[in-house]
Amino acid sequence: MAYAKAVRHRVNLKIALIGPSGSGKTYSALRLARGIAGKKERIALLDTENDRGLYYADEFDYDHDKLSAPYTPERYIAKIDEAVREGYKVLIIDSITHEWNGVGGCLEMVDKLPGKNSYTKWAKITPRHNAFIEKVIQSPIHIIVTIRGKDQYVLEQDERGKQVPKKIGLGGIQRDGVEYEYTLTFLIDRDTNVAISQKDNTHIFDSRYEMLTEEHGEMIRKWADGEIAESADQAILKVQNNHIPHVVVTDASLKAINDLLGVQNAEIKKRRTDIANEFLKDNKVERVRLLSEELAQNLIKLLKAVSNDEKLIRKAM
Repeated sequence: MAYAKAVRHRVNLKIALIGPSGSGKTYSALRLARGIAGKKERIALLDTENDRGLYYADEFDYDHDKLSAPYTPERYIAKIDEAVREGYKVLIIDSITHEWNGVGGCLEMVDKLPGKNSYTKWAKITPRHNAFIEKVIQSPIHIIVTIRGKDQYVLEQDERGKQVPKKIGLGGIQRDGVEYEYTLTFLIDRDTNVAISQKDNTHIFDSRYEMLTEEHGEMIRKWADGEIAESADQAILKVQNNHIPHVVVTDASLKAINDLLGVQNAEIKKRRTDIANEFLKDNKVERVRLLSEELAQNLIKLLKAVSNDEKLIRKAM
């Protein structure tokens, strides 16, 4: 077969949502799935979370199935194959954490193997885990997986100046590096439910900090089908057509903005996110990376002011 011009079309999306318990992974997955599937196509949800997948049955139209222990890779694979045979447009697997550390999952299987040589034991289990990951990635349907965050508590100062515990997620509970297997990987904040892209092959979510919705799912679907939801070039043209001088933001300023928006304090993060979204809206710019350097510097000042002085925020705005 000869080489031919590369054209993106009919990409089978693979999306991972990572977050601590209570961050809204299942709800976000259902919203994305409906946007990807459209109004008529069917969605399946494979539930390993003790029927939590039924919580939103009155808000979304989808089919539900339950996967119980043992959570072996082969049982996940069988359910993926079933969804493909049944003709579902989108499969949500909620979650794949159990395949790794659940009852009958990879870690438990290794522990139960005889012997003390971990390399020998993992040599038997790793191919089974890899077969599961390969099945997800190569399946001819769209798949959204959720991954539990590595919950940890830290002390943060609340509005009254008291130290209170806050649950944060430190990556996902799965084999290291699994998040990079996907087309898109989102980290979802527990307090705000805002999603930040950890990996984004579509470039749709560069410097976007929002709760995931059906509209985002539709944008991703258009990208997968070879349509252009809105390319960076189109967004820049829109900025220019609105007569906004556009000297592209420097990498240093973009990193500064990302760092300010990624702060762990939930209250500061929420206020900064709201300010950033309002700032972009007021300046008729779609994304942070499409700001001029001058506007980026103004935004940095506003975001820094959040943790300094409330009066300064109002004055700067």
